[in-house]
Amino acid sequence: MKTIEGIIPVMLTPFTADNKIDYLGLKRLIDWYIENGADALFAVCQSSEMQYLTLEERVELASFVVEYSQQRVMTP
Repeated sequence: MKTIEGIIPVMLTPFTADNKIDYLGLKRLIDWYIENGADALFAVCQSSEMQYLTLEERVELASFVVEYSQQRVMTP
């Protein structure tokens, strides 16, 4: 198991023009965080956009981040 010793970014959630989660943009963002040294990802945190997502959307977002990061980082 990887030890968290460095950066744990509070993730932003990209959206499309019609206010849906932009999963292609999210993939690019996850890759960028990892490529730039993130040891873990803090997804579905209390950033302001969370208040506009349903519980179902939050769960879907969290699941996507865990699945896409493919154990490359920790996902608290």
